[in-house]
Amino acid sequence: MKMQTVLIIIIVLLFLVCFGSVIYNYNNIEVSEYEYKSEKVPQSFNGYKILQLSDLHSYQFGEDNKNLIEIIDKINPDIIVVTGDMVDNSDKKFTVCLELMKKLAQKYDVYYTFGNHEVAFVGEKYVNLVTDLKSTGINLLMNEKAEIYKGNEKINIYGMFYNAKYYLKFAKEYVNFDMLNSLIPERNNNEFNILLAHNPLDFKFLSQMNVDLIFSGHVHGGVVRLPWLGGLLSPTASLFPQYTKGVYSLGEVKMVVSAGLGLGTIPFRIYNTPNLVVTTLITENSI
Repeated sequence: MKMQTVLIIIIVLLFLVCFGSVIYNYNNIEVSEYEYKSEKVPQSFNGYKILQLSDLHSYQFGEDNKNLIEIIDKINPDIIVVTGDMVDNSDKKFTVCLELMKKLAQKYDVYYTFGNHEVAFVGEKYVNLVTDLKSTGINLLMNEKAEIYKGNEKINIYGMFYNAKYYLKFAKEYVNFDMLNSLIPERNNNEFNILLAHNPLDFKFLSQMNVDLIFSGHVHGGVVRLPWLGGLLSPTASLFPQYTKGVYSLGEVKMVVSAGLGLGTIPFRIYNTPNLVVTTLITENSI
């Protein structure tokens, strides 16, 4: 067999494998499960199950996201946290996101903070998005804090977002600890603090913000995931971004990064199944 024929066969096979991966990733959802152990987790919250949604970009898994909701109901989380980009900046009425939030809020406490696609809207469209999201019954945290109680014990959840311009590659030099720290209320270091922050690429500064556990998304798992190397691309098309999927640590702070559910500016996913994340809180001295 001629070398040229062999190369053609190899190229065709690679194309078919990649095409098959893309089709598979349009129709399946992977559930990643993690444990977060700390003596700061109140005893009442031992075993508390947090489900994270991120980066849906108005995509649907089955009619009206029936398949996605069925998986969530099987997990039966204590709360749901949403780390942004559930809508796409090409949306006109946000119907997919709003219907999903409405259905989830009927069963679960949902805490939602914005990503760069939500904050990209301006004027009346932005106001309508905020108003419509609040009307679904979710807790929209716009650089705000929520407290969750079980008996006499509580945990705090902070939802942080910032202007879309800070996501641009040339603007990263303006993102620093002081800028991020100014966005949300002061944290009490003696309490257990969760931060919802869409962009994990700012982990260096987020880890200094007197929080314990961070949930992020944004990077879509790196779009293309390569064996041993991980995610290939960031949303700004930088190669091999540092934080793409899984659990990362800086000092005592842990960050959980979802690979997201939908398609963003780069309209495909290769070896990168849509991702739901379940994190269970464990009181370390309970083991």
